[in-house]
Amino acid sequence: NFTTRLEGLPSQYLLDSGESFALSVTSSALIFRTSTGEPELTLDSASLETSLIIYGVEIGTQSIKIVVPQGGKWVEEYEPAEDRVDVEVICGVGSVPELENTYTGKQTKKCIACPTGTVSFSGAESLLDCVCPLNTVDIRLSGFLSDTYTVPVDVYPCLSASLYCEKRVFDVELGEYQQCVDFVGGKPVGISKNYYRYEFNTWQLVIPGQETATLTLTDEHLTKLKPVVAVLNCKGVTCEYNATGLDSTGCLSGSIGPMCSVCEDDYFWHQDDEMCTKCSSNPDGYFSAEFLGMTFATTAFILGMAFLIVPIRDRLDEIEIFRNRVRQEFRTRFGLFKSEVATGKKELQFLTEGTTLKERLSYAPHMPNNMRFRVGQKIYNFLNDFSPKMKLLVGFVQIIVLWPESLYFVEWPKSLNNFVTAMKIFSLNFEVLPIDCVVQRDYYANFFAATLSPVVTCLFIMISFGIASLYLSIRDKNNERSRRYIGYGVKVCILFLFIIYPSVSGMILQYFPCRDIGSGVNFLRFSIETSCDTSKYDDFAGIVYFMLTVYVIGIPVLFLSMMPTASYSKHFRFLLKDYKPEFWYFEIIDMMRKLFLGAVIIFVGDEESSLQLYVVVFSSMLFALILGLFKPFIREDDNVLSQVINMELGFIALVAIAINDGEDSLGSKSIVDGLILFAVVTVCATCIGSAFYIFFSRGSNRADFSKYDEDMSGDLDRDELKMLLRDLNKIDSDDVCDEIFAKFDKEHVDSLDFDEFIEAGVFLHALPTQKSLLGRTLSSRAEKEVQPSKNTDTFMRGLSRKFTMKGTGSFKI
Repeated sequence: NFTTRLEGLPSQYLLDSGESFALSVTSSALIFRTSTGEPELTLDSASLETSLIIYGVEIGTQSIKIVVPQGGKWVEEYEPAEDRVDVEVICGVGSVPELENTYTGKQTKKCIACPTGTVSFSGAESLLDCVCPLNTVDIRLSGFLSDTYTVPVDVYPCLSASLYCEKRVFDVELGEYQQCVDFVGGKPVGISKNYYRYEFNTWQLVIPGQETATLTLTDEHLTKLKPVVAVLNCKGVTCEYNATGLDSTGCLSGSIGPMCSVCEDDYFWHQDDEMCTKCSSNPDGYFSAEFLGMTFATTAFILGMAFLIVPIRDRLDEIEIFRNRVRQEFRTRFGLFKSEVATGKKELQFLTEGTTLKERLSYAPHMPNNMRFRVGQKIYNFLNDFSPKMKLLVGFVQIIVLWPESLYFVEWPKSLNNFVTAMKIFSLNFEVLPIDCVVQRDYYANFFAATLSPVVTCLFIMISFGIASLYLSIRDKNNERSRRYIGYGVKVCILFLFIIYPSVSGMILQYFPCRDIGSGVNFLRFSIETSCDTSKYDDFAGIVYFMLTVYVIGIPVLFLSMMPTASYSKHFRFLLKDYKPEFWYFEIIDMMRKLFLGAVIIFVGDEESSLQLYVVVFSSMLFALILGLFKPFIREDDNVLSQVINMELGFIALVAIAINDGEDSLGSKSIVDGLILFAVVTVCATCIGSAFYIFFSRGSNRADFSKYDEDMSGDLDRDELKMLLRDLNKIDSDDVCDEIFAKFDKEHVDSLDFDEFIEAGVFLHALPTQKSLLGRTLSSRAEKEVQPSKNTDTFMRGLSRKFTMKGTGSFKI
C-alpha cells in the first residue's frame, strides 16, 4: 500500500483523448495490481496523487518499480521515475504470517488464515495475533496449557471464560453462562465481583488425569479441560472486586488479606456499600444510621414499657392477687365446713347473712381512670391479643434472616435480601458502629459480641428493674410490689433470650465448618478472614464449647426445667398461655426447630449441597404435619397459622432448589422474586391481619364481658355466669355452671376471666335452651331442687346459693 504522485496535472489534450493511464508494476516476487490480477490501474485526472494497493504472493520486503507502457499519449507528457521503492508486504485482515513451528520460529513467505472464530488486523506477526472474542480464553497463550499440550491450527482455541468458574451458572436472560473472570483478547484482566482465586500466578488448564501426558488437543479434549485453580464463589462472606490470595493481589484500596476480606487500619467494612470505607475523623462518622435508629427504637420501647405497659401489668397483677387471696379464704372455710359436716361434727344449719364472696371481691383494687392508664390499657390489650400471632411471626423471621448466610450458596432474590436487611435485629447482624475503626473485625470479635451482649443486656434489664423495685419498697413500704418488679425483669430477660436464641446459637456453631480456599489453606466458611490453620483457632475451641453448653444446650434445658415448677412457671406464662396445658413443652420443641432450620442445617451434606434445602423442605412439612395431628395451640386459628408458616418455609426452600437448578426451572428472575415475595408477604399479612381482627372483635367481646361483670372484678362468678346464660336463653342450673367451670376455669377458682370467657363462647352458644326443659313438670323440677342431697359435691354447690323462705328473710349457708 503506497502512494503514486504526478508532478503536474495532465494537459487538456491528454484529458480529451480519454486514454487511461496504464501502469506496469514489477517486483522480484509475483505482484498483482489488484487482488484479482487485473492489469491496469486508472489515476484520477483531477488529483496529483493517489494510493495504490498491490497484492503479492510472498510477504516480506519487496522492491517495486512502476513502468509506463510505450505507445500511448501519456508517454508524451510523463515518464516514470527510475527509482525503485522498497515495500513491506504484510498479511491482510484475517490472515497471519506462517511460522516454521506453528507458533514459534522464523516466518515463511506465506500468509495463512486465522482459525475460525478468531480475527487478526493488518501487521499480524503470528497465529497468536488471531484474537479471541470477548469473554473467551485463548488457550494458545503462554501459561494457559501445560508445555506437553499442543493446539493444532484447525482447533478452535477460544474457550468460554466461565470455564474458570467453580460453579457455572447459566443466565437465562443473557442466554449465556455468567462470567467470573474478565478476559480481553483472550487474556485475564480481572476477577468479577463476588468471586476470588486463592492463587493469582497461574491460569493453567489441564485434563484431569493427564496433566503430564503429551497430547495434541482435539475438540473432544477441549471439553475436558479444567482449571488447576478455579475461580471460587464467595457468596455469604466478605468479598470485593479482583479478590485473590493472602498477598492481597488485586484488592481495592483499604482491603487486605484472603479474598480482600480484611479492612486495613483506619478502614471499616461498610455493609451497604460492600467495601472497606475510610474511618471518618468526624465523630458523627463513628455511628451508623442503623446504630442511631436502633438506639432510638430501643429507648422508645424502654420508655413506653416503663411508663405505660409495666404499670398496667402491675395493677392487673395486684387485682389478680387480691381476688385469688379472697377466693382462697372462702375456699378454705368451705372446705373445712364441708369436712366437718361429712364427719358428723357439724350439722347443716342456716346462718345469718354475712359478707359474700362477690361482695368481698368488689373491694378489689381498680384500674385508675386517667388518660395514662386508659391509653396504656388499650396498648396492653392490643399487645396481649397480638402476642400469639407475633410469636409465630417472630419465629418465621428468626429462621428466614439466617438463611442468606447459612445457605449462602443460593443466589437469593433481591426481595428476600431486602427483607432480611430490614430484620437485621433478629440475626444480630446490624451495623452498630464501624467496628473496624475500634477493633479488628474477625470471627473472634463477632463471637464475643454475640455471646456477651445478651449477658450485658440481661444485667442491664435486671439492674433497671431492681432499682425500680428498691424505689417502690422504700416509697410504698410494699415488699410484695417490689418483688413483682423483679419478676417483670425476669420475664423481659426470658423474652430477650427467646428472641436471640437462634442467632447466638448460629454464631457459635459457625466456628466448626471450615473451607479450603485454595492450596489446602482453610478459613472459616462464614468468616473468611479467620484462619482454621492457626494455634489461635485451636485454642479457642474451649471457649466455643463452653458457650455452646451455656447457650445452645443450656437455654432450652433451663427453660424446660423451670416451666413446670410452680415458683417459676408464672414467668413463662406469656410463652405458654397459648398452648393447651398438656402441650406446655411445645415451645421448647419449637425452639429446637428454629435452631435446626436456621443454624444446624449447615452441617447437613457437603459445604454447598442442595441436600440442605431438601432437608429444610422435609423438616418444614413434617412439622406442619405434627401441628395438624396434635393441635397444641388453644385457638384453632393459631394451629392453622403455624401450619401455614411451616409450609411457606418449605415453599421458599423449594424455590431455592429451583434457583440452584438454573435456567429452565422457574424462568426469569422477576418470577423468582415474585414467588419469594409472595411467601413472605403471605406470612406477615396473615399474622398481622388475624391479630387486628382478633383485637377489634374482642373489643365487642370486652363490652359484653363488662356488662355481666357487675362487681368489675375482671371475672364472671357463678351468679354473673347464670345471668349471662339466662340472657342467652340457656339452662342456668348449677350443673351447667359446674360443667363450664370444669372445662374452661384453668385456675379452678369458680370463675371465668376474659380469655376463658372468649374460649367458652362457642360452648355457651351450643348449650341447650330453656325450651328443652318444657317436657318436665313443674312439680318434678321443684322436687328435684328442694330435695336435700347427701352428695357432698352438691352440698358444696349450695354453699354459694341464696335461699328465700316464706315469711322469713334471706339466709346464706
